[in-house]
Amino acid sequence: MSVLIECFSVIVKNSKIISDFPGGMNGFLESYPGGHNCTDGEITRVGFMHVSDTVKYVQFLESLELVFVDDDDNAIDICVIDSYYGSWSDCDWLDVTGFFPYDYPNKRILFASLIDSKLKSVEYLDDIAVPEVWNIENNDFSEIDFEPIKTEELEYIGKEGKLDVYFDKKKKVKVYLGRGKL
Repeated sequence: MSVLIECFSVIVKNSKIISDFPGGMNGFLESYPGGHNCTDGEITRVGFMHVSDTVKYVQFLESLELVFVDDDDNAIDICVIDSYYGSWSDCDWLDVTGFFPYDYPNKRILFASLIDSKLKSVEYLDDIAVPEVWNIENNDFSEIDFEPIKTEELEYIGKEGKLDVYFDKKKKVKVYLGRGKL
């Protein structure tokens, strides 16, 4: 099994959470700022749509003595993966790869697993842990031709509930950005 990689994914080893995070796994689960998270039992992924939310969450984890990177820019306890540009650091404990599900040949699904994992390898979409609210049908991030939207192409409209709403001037559609409570 593995965890979904999408937008900005903060990955932490479950063994590190259990041993070092205040309150162990329960404390970690209660600390989520909201949004998209999942675990395969070996690693946990907390997902974000905005880089500044990702940075704030990593800083929060560091404030609790988890280590992001060492002096050589190697991931220690935390690995951050941008699904478009790749990992923010070298990470020798995580394997990130992708596949095209048989039923969705135009969707590329990225996933991560612990190196030397004892869990089942990914053969099907069901072999990947995904957030409860995630589904492949309404997922633009996994489209083969997906490209991140440039800031200059967006015009802020306002809020709808807890979502920031922008107008994509290039595609002429509304874009919704979920923000965690950080």
